[in-house]
Amino acid sequence: MVGKAELAKVYWDLSQLEEERKLKNVVKEFEVYFIREFLKEAQRSMPKGLFNTSFTYGIYSDLFVSEIAEVLSQRDIGLERYFSEAVKAYTKQGGE
Repeated sequence: MVGKAELAKVYWDLSQLEEERKLKNVVKEFEVYFIREFLKEAQRSMPKGLFNTSFTYGIYSDLFVSEIAEVLSQRDIGLERYFSEAVKAYTKQGGE
């Protein structure tokens, strides 16, 4: 028969897993956002050419940068781990 203490531990473990899953999802979304903004700023530093001044080029370029950011975030470049550790350290120090 399962005691109340064991039941509480199982519940606690499940809630802890849910918190870890939420943290991982948030960190992954932030990683994509960070990479996307980095690529946009890098693109702004390039000289303007003949074709990249139109409105449609701007839309295409934004979509392309977003897709590249998604692909790069799927690779293990270390940002997810770094952001995750930073959030854990922040919450350990009493941050919300």
